[in-house]
Amino acid sequence: MTLHHRNRPPGEVFTRAIAVRPNTFDRATRTFTGAVLATSRPIRMRGGIMETLDFPPGLPQSLPLNLDHRTDVRSAIGRVTNLRVQGEELLCDGQISSDSSVDWLVERISDGTVASLSVGYRAAQVREGAGRSRTVTPEFIHAAIVSEPADERAGIRSADDGADDDERDDDAQDTATRNARVRSLCRSLGLSRDVEDRAIDGGWSDTRILDAVVERSGGDRIRSTTRGHVSLDDPMTFREAARDSLVARMTGEDPRGPARELTSLSEREFFCRLLRHAGQSVAGLSDQEIKTRALATSDYPLIAGQAFQIVAMRQFEQAQSPSAVLAGTRTVPDFRTYTEGLTDWTTLDINKLSELGEYRHSYVSEDGESYRIYTVGGRFDISRQLNINAQGRMPNPADAQGRRLAAYVNDTRVAYITQNTLAGPTLRDTNPTFFAARGNIAALNTETIESVIDSLLLARASMAKRKGGGDVMIGQFPRYWMVPAEFEGVAVRALATINAARPGDVNPLSGRLEVIVEPRLSSATTSYLVCVPASFDGLVQIGLEGAPGPYVESRWGWEVDALQSKIRYDFGFGWLEWRSWTRLDHADAG
Repeated sequence: MTLHHRNRPPGEVFTRAIAVRPNTFDRATRTFTGAVLATSRPIRMRGGIMETLDFPPGLPQSLPLNLDHRTDVRSAIGRVTNLRVQGEELLCDGQISSDSSVDWLVERISDGTVASLSVGYRAAQVREGAGRSRTVTPEFIHAAIVSEPADERAGIRSADDGADDDERDDDAQDTATRNARVRSLCRSLGLSRDVEDRAIDGGWSDTRILDAVVERSGGDRIRSTTRGHVSLDDPMTFREAARDSLVARMTGEDPRGPARELTSLSEREFFCRLLRHAGQSVAGLSDQEIKTRALATSDYPLIAGQAFQIVAMRQFEQAQSPSAVLAGTRTVPDFRTYTEGLTDWTTLDINKLSELGEYRHSYVSEDGESYRIYTVGGRFDISRQLNINAQGRMPNPADAQGRRLAAYVNDTRVAYITQNTLAGPTLRDTNPTFFAARGNIAALNTETIESVIDSLLLARASMAKRKGGGDVMIGQFPRYWMVPAEFEGVAVRALATINAARPGDVNPLSGRLEVIVEPRLSSATTSYLVCVPASFDGLVQIGLEGAPGPYVESRWGWEVDALQSKIRYDFGFGWLEWRSWTRLDHADAG
């Protein structure tokens, strides 16, 4: 349970170990119901302070479900909904993501290995009580699946949900006895505290604990000097460290944290660690057998896919064309066609009230444009032979895939703007975006720099004077000037700042426009003036909710000996308002 107090640093995590009985998690649908997020019972927090939650009357409709209270995107693995208070318990229902990268978590919830929940919140109000006690009114931020919750009753509800408190106490006593015996055995074998915790959380048999002694010979673990710190004994920490290690091997960057230990390993040692964490023995295996087994039977395909995802996303974002800044953003929940009701505020009638205090009736126009998204992607294979021949130098196809996908999106964006022989997409009124009757096509006199400046000033003034359906001036000036690569020199000179000695020499456009050079513009004699998308809708890029960028997933092939990876991206473009753009057709008046 994460608690942010005014007198405590944010992000401090408090946990308490419990044992959770078999749960009612539905593996097929990846859902659970009636899970306990927290209770209003007092809990002894760090420093011996007894804290009690006072649940607020207004609960959120849903919360993100994260792993171990992490807040990065990759740790968001579902949502909890239907939050309600029953007695002293805060209950919820939940949905785990269908993403294959959390299949391992579904297995652990299904077999009861993991079933503990926690809730993260800020202290909206703190009331000090008698002695070392306080009551906190929480502002809920997220839920989390954890190994050790602070609230001993927090967790996915068990199948015997109707059990009374006496039955719960009996179960707790049996569990405490078993846990004490497991800890005694682990300590007699010289195993670390982290391994003790894993043995208890995973319900390890004595044989499995003895296997951990054998696994220890595979290399030193990173151990914590502080309870709750990261350790490579933890499966989640190991996977993240292995992922970051692969990213470092692909990009040549310096790894951080636990990944440093894995990056320093040789290729053989790295794959041995993967196999041992998968519960497999490496005794007597050759280098090639170790690598082949690691590629096919360990978590390597999943970890490699996550590493490819990180690298591909970086390259995708870095390779975005300059014209990307001209598009606003929208998200949709699926692949159906959506029509966005574009409310025209200029049709709202505002006037002085009559002597009787009567308000005049008006209407708001809600005409809108339609858009939808589609999926693009590709697949690549890294064969077993290539992996072997690489000699530890991790192939990096994700870099190329990220760049190629970005190029596809950039090409598509410019093609969407310039379709219909530079007239742009057809709008709801059946006319193209750039249409003479709209007045959003202007001539740019390129005879001299001065004539270019004069033409731009006229076009800017015309855009600012445009009116909506209610005959009311919108008053938005353009901020960007998108030009083809061939026209970059003229555009830069036209907007150059001049330290003029005389008032007449001052450049009136200085600081008022920003040049965007788009090499994909096919016409060297056409440019565009564009308003800031956040202030005035125009071109928009549509994405799928919950999928802000490209997604990469990997598996070991069955028909072929290769690590197969595919990248996909869900996106589309739409045009909501023609008044925010002007097309400039270049002409030499001479």
